[in-house]
Amino acid sequence: METPPFQTTVQGPPSTKPSTQRIFNEIRRSLAGISEYTEIVYPLSSDDAGLICRSLSADAELERKNLRINYNAYTGLLRLKIMPISLHDVHQRWINRALVQWGMTGIINSDEADLLWSGSGTTFDNFTGVYQGSIKQPDHYLRVDTDDDPRIVVESGWSESFIHLRSDKTLWLKGNPSVVLVILLKWSALSYNRIKGSAEVWRRGSTGNLVSSTMVIIYLRPRRDS
Repeated sequence: METPPFQTTVQGPPSTKPSTQRIFNEIRRSLAGISEYTEIVYPLSSDDAGLICRSLSADAELERKNLRINYNAYTGLLRLKIMPISLHDVHQRWINRALVQWGMTGIINSDEADLLWSGSGTTFDNFTGVYQGSIKQPDHYLRVDTDDDPRIVVESGWSESFIHLRSDKTLWLKGNPSVVLVILLKWSALSYNRIKGSAEVWRRGSTGNLVSSTMVIIYLRPRRDS
């Protein structure tokens, strides 16, 4: 069974502020030795985070790590998701199947289907207010062809890192007016190779506050010795 991630926080010396290049080198060295799903959290200013995120995105050697970059300017935290496992992308199959069914059952017509975009890992940085300067690569999103920003966002992670997904939800809904719905998927490992998942669906309420509904599911994994 795939086990939950370990998470490490890398920080510079407390007495001095390390240079952006030094921070980038530290992060890159950390990534080089990773061979399984890992999350790295690093406190950074918006200016430093912007430079580091661009450098990480342009680093060809890091592409094989399937790196997903997330920076929240309000919390000041850079969070890197390295080598996400298949569980973190299982929702992509659900969403793509739903899109096909929408077309087959007439929920959407051909012209509407042509306007829909479904993707993952794309970099979005069009955030406003206290979230200006944030950078997000969502686990999945849906958008329409007339708007570069997503309408629906899915973020997925183990229960140990769910506090960060909650921050992601607030970033999307309070920092980008185009986003109308955020789905958070929280996974927990159980005995006998089973995994429990809970889905939180978040949207803006009538007064602008964020409201949610929760659906609990069980995702069963076959035993490897069966």
